[in-house]
Amino acid sequence: MPNYTTLSIPYALRREIDQVVTDRRHGYATPSEFIKEAVRLHLERVVRPNLEGMLINRIEAAVYRQRFEELFHEF
Repeated sequence: MPNYTTLSIPYALRREIDQVVTDRRHGYATPSEFIKEAVRLHLERVVRPNLEGMLINRIEAAVYRQRFEELFHEF
């Protein structure tokens, strides 16, 4: 059985989630099911790509800095 935790959200957001869950066309049986999918999608589409981009930028900056130092050290 997975471990769980409790999170707090504003009541207005909870009401919106309840409306989505109540409308069975969206395919969610419970608010928890909706929230778990929303968080997974956010991590997959927003957070992880941004982290990967930040890492790539840092690597590229280090490579450019090293090359720059190599070029100007020769003079």
